[in-house]
Amino acid sequence: MKSTTLLGATFALTAMQVTLPEQQAHAHGWTEFPEARQSICYEQGGLWSGTPPNAACAQAKDISGTYPFVQRNVSGQ
Repeated sequence: MKSTTLLGATFALTAMQVTLPEQQAHAHGWTEFPEARQSICYEQGGLWSGTPPNAACAQAKDISGTYPFVQRNVSGQ
């Protein structure tokens, strides 16, 4: 019975072409949870002196430069 009701409700919403309200997306920056590698590297330091203490941070800097490490999402601060 429940699956029939759910199926009917799904069909009704699809038939009415109900759209959800738009939500603004912020694509720049990095995630705070789980913490992104850029954030970890930024907090550990050494990026600007050329000696990141973390091997993953050093490799990321070699591949992408410093640009990914300055793309902080400051909207929540």
